[in-house]
Amino acid sequence: MKTLTYQCTLLTDIVLNAKSATEGANQTLDFIPGNNFLGITASKLYAELDAHTAWLIFHSGKVRFGDAHLLVNNCRCVKAPAAMYYPKLGSAAEECYVYHSLSQPWSSDLREKQLKQLRNGFYAFTSKGDAIEAWAEKVFMVKSAYDRERRCSKDNCMYGYEALCAGLEMAFTVEIDDDVEDKVYPMIEQALIGNKHLGRSRTAQYGLVSIKPCAFEEAGTCDKPVGELVTIYADGRLIFYNEDGFPTYQPTAQQLHLPEGSEIRWDLSQIRTFCYAPWNYKRQAYDTDRCGLEKGSVIVAKCPSAIACRDAYVGAYCNEGFGKVVYNPCFLNAKSDGRTTFTFRELARDVADCAQEKDLPHTPLIELLDARKKVEEQEYGIYESVNAFVEQYGSRFKKAAFASQWGTIRSIAMAHADEGELMDELFKDPRGYLVHGTAKDKWAEKGRLSLLRDFCVNTSHGLLQRALVNLASEMAKTIKA
Repeated sequence: MKTLTYQCTLLTDIVLNAKSATEGANQTLDFIPGNNFLGITASKLYAELDAHTAWLIFHSGKVRFGDAHLLVNNCRCVKAPAAMYYPKLGSAAEECYVYHSLSQPWSSDLREKQLKQLRNGFYAFTSKGDAIEAWAEKVFMVKSAYDRERRCSKDNCMYGYEALCAGLEMAFTVEIDDDVEDKVYPMIEQALIGNKHLGRSRTAQYGLVSIKPCAFEEAGTCDKPVGELVTIYADGRLIFYNEDGFPTYQPTAQQLHLPEGSEIRWDLSQIRTFCYAPWNYKRQAYDTDRCGLEKGSVIVAKCPSAIACRDAYVGAYCNEGFGKVVYNPCFLNAKSDGRTTFTFRELARDVADCAQEKDLPHTPLIELLDARKKVEEQEYGIYESVNAFVEQYGSRFKKAAFASQWGTIRSIAMAHADEGELMDELFKDPRGYLVHGTAKDKWAEKGRLSLLRDFCVNTSHGLLQRALVNLASEMAKTIKA
């Protein structure tokens, strides 16, 4: 079998809805299904190929376009294995167990920990024994349908798109059986490599990706067979049909390519399911529902003899990326107490990989966003200093008379944008509001005047008016409360 490996970089956001429904909340997938790459290849080659070659590549199952997962530290991630558990209110980095490796029944210590299933995210299980957590970053945008007659937004037609963020790097494989002609390899590679479009709204702002050949590491299998218990990890979504032709969530040992006499231990297995109806664009209709085992599921079987460690495809729709499994994956190994042999940690973000302000292009949009960012940072600084003043010194202004005092200070601050004039109106002898008349004696007590003056002096240049308006409003609320 020949395996072609590729890297897929998202040049724009891409929309890959988890379901075909057009109403209600739609979530995007956190991976790229293999049928997208099959479609890219078919759009390029199908019309040019003879019937036999087209059937061989796209329908025979001898050429399998795998799902694209996140690429982290040059390692293709896998969905969080459902067989991994960690203590409630804890994390997998602190303590992680492999379910089928735990002694049955559980000890009182394990029951007290209230183990919780690891369900979300992807992990790069490296050859160094690290399990690096990674997440597919997403963005949500609200759109409006377009009214061509009125040339404006259509009424009552708002909708939203959740999309994978541009910049994500993913990796996928194309597996080709040995009996497929050698001429197929360059044809597939030529059709895949380059800038391509996939997902929804490809003619708008979404769906542009760049595909290129790339060698990467994959989470491997054990070095040798591991006894009578065999673990089968679903690296792809699995779809099986029973003898009557209906979808089933309980595949047989034969369907899983296990030796004769094998018994599936459903009590030790961890299964998650999915169901959706794919939309057939060519026929403008829905295909039959696809129901199966979700990516990340773990099936445990008892076999009469040790089974070779390997990757394989099982079930239906293997040509579209469904059906990929890993027998006895190394990341499901456990110690004698049931704990995983891998060390979980978060992905270390390299500062050099992050977009730096000095590297951003000087465009009107970037300048506008930068200005808004600075305004938000200034507002945050004002709120922090005001809250600190209220919390630390609010008790010194509890007298009811100060409510009107703060109201007057707020009025003066709103009327004077110039900071020099504002300071004079409040503190300059002999006519400053706080240093003469009835207010003078009240503010002289308990160092109130010096506290407010220090607040004004320490406020950044250009922010004094906003800071005083906010402080006066908050202090008045504190007194009334």
